[in-house]
Amino acid sequence: MATDGRTDEELLLAWKLGEARAGEVLLPRVFEPVRRFIGTKVGSELEELVQQTFTRLVEAKDRYEGRSRARTFVLGIARNVVREHYRRRHRSDVDVEELPVQDLGAGPSTLRWRKREDELLLASLRTLPLKMQMALELFYWDDLTAREIAEILDIPEGTVGSRIGRAKTRLRDHFEGRSSGATTEAGDDASLEAWSARIREALPAVDGQPS
Repeated sequence: MATDGRTDEELLLAWKLGEARAGEVLLPRVFEPVRRFIGTKVGSELEELVQQTFTRLVEAKDRYEGRSRARTFVLGIARNVVREHYRRRHRSDVDVEELPVQDLGAGPSTLRWRKREDELLLASLRTLPLKMQMALELFYWDDLTAREIAEILDIPEGTVGSRIGRAKTRLRDHFEGRSSGATTEAGDDASLEAWSARIREALPAVDGQPS
């Protein structure tokens, strides 16, 4: 089958207008970012929540107006799925995004990581408040702008930079504490710039395709 040269945004708009094939091309493109975004925040519920995200995408595609990237639109849906998943587990007065996933009852991640250091990184990510973890991952792993991250997280654009900065500092400090007795390269991270590179490089491996 010939490669479809349209952008994700063109595909989503075409799908909205009734072209089923556009949706068939788009879904595999956005599957891995969605699965990774959810997989670092939940345990065995991963596949169920991924399916929920794509079900909602089918229902929500008519609302897409082309003013943002398709990935931003889809990850916004994924964020809501994760948030509602934890809201169902806790009291209505609990802001689940203020808590780390390790305190929200998340089981072990089912994503595969390349190295032992990367597994420690995930454990450290899960000590951050959910809102910080989301912002940090969207910036480093999905290469989104502050405006796009603000849209996904439904926060002012000016809040994004300070949230990422605080998250990065807390994550680095926690990871270095966890890995101090292990054989890692953490001791070589003499600056936040070097630590930023570690975050960007530690992408988990993702398998599978949407059903």
